[in-house]
Amino acid sequence: MVAKLLTRNGGRVYVASNGEKVKVGMSSRHKCIGRFTELKKYEGFEVTESYITDRRYDFRLVEKMTHDRLSAHHLHGEYFDVTMDEGVRVVVSVMAELDSNGFSGFVNPPK
Repeated sequence: MVAKLLTRNGGRVYVASNGEKVKVGMSSRHKCIGRFTELKKYEGFEVTESYITDRRYDFRLVEKMTHDRLSAHHLHGEYFDVTMDEGVRVVVSVMAELDSNGFSGFVNPPK
């Protein structure tokens, strides 16, 4: 029940780096900080830099499209051999493309 409620409230896409590789993921939690703690604990991936989108209804689609566009640089799982700037650029580009047709995926559209 809680997962449905979180999804109904949208989610966020994040780009995180440990200085060597970039992870592009998503979370329906209020903030992604808990997810970053899990990455360190379970995968040994210590986040040193991050970018987190505002809450969006289409967060799953944004993540998938970003993964598709970065596929040439795929390492494993959701990890990519790109710079932090490139990962953020692709996420922002995907969101702009999705929002360009008059529909905003944002839960609370920016003013």
